[in-house]
Amino acid sequence: MNQLQGLSEADAKFAEKLMTNRIRFKDNAVFHAEEAEKTIFEPVELPPEPSDVPFMLEDIKEFTETVTFLTREQEKSLFLRLNYCKFRAQEIKKNLSGQSISDISAMISWYKQALAIRAYIAKMNMRITTKLVYDFVGNSLDVSELTSEANLFLIQAIDGFDTELNTKFSTYAYHAIMRGFWKKMKEKTKINNFAPVSLDADDDNGNKPNVEVVDRSSGMNIEYLDTIQKIMYDNSLGLTDLELNVIKERYLNTDKKQSVAKVATLLSISSGVVNEIEKRVLPRIRKCLENV
Repeated sequence: MNQLQGLSEADAKFAEKLMTNRIRFKDNAVFHAEEAEKTIFEPVELPPEPSDVPFMLEDIKEFTETVTFLTREQEKSLFLRLNYCKFRAQEIKKNLSGQSISDISAMISWYKQALAIRAYIAKMNMRITTKLVYDFVGNSLDVSELTSEANLFLIQAIDGFDTELNTKFSTYAYHAIMRGFWKKMKEKTKINNFAPVSLDADDDNGNKPNVEVVDRSSGMNIEYLDTIQKIMYDNSLGLTDLELNVIKERYLNTDKKQSVAKVATLLSISSGVVNEIEKRVLPRIRKCLENV
């Protein structure tokens, strides 16, 4: 493109990418007000960026205890800045025909500023990703892969967050990353080889099917798998951490059903405790499924 002549090779490629792809942002009435830039970029005290995220499991827990969450006011200011920068880049892009090299450079500058703000928000919320990695490390993914996936889900959450929502971003991001983890876990653990639930066909009288916890090797379907995962994720049954971990390790985390003995060893409890938890929790899960 002739418009890109005079830009560095890197900036020319960057500008071409911006012109080819849609610039997504959350619009806000503030962006269209007089002196919007001055209002949005009013000085706000922000905490320093945290250090790099550790990849060793023994370091992750300590890291999660040292990073401070942003306040709601700080979040709102940062997200307004992030989306305003994208808005300004999009406004220039809409009228690129005949624009000067300085206008294209301004578009690049606005978008790079948006990326820098997004990177800062991500770093300030990595306490969420590392906490979830620490909680999920028992499944088939390793720490580095989980961390990479969590950071990707975090970036997606940043791009989709609206400051008009009546919630903090940290809460929104936590649930977005958890949803991503559940989806990834289903892919990685080859759920097709195992089903936490089995449904018999309705009988001639139209009675509800029986719900059983079984191996997928028996050929049973997984119609209610997402419901079970949601029950575990939301903890709608009010299970303890130990109960959640037992059910997760026994039925949801690996490509094969874990033995009672293996789960007991993993969680440093006796096989008897595992059995007692299953006897106590599985009927409650079945009852939930019968009401679906």
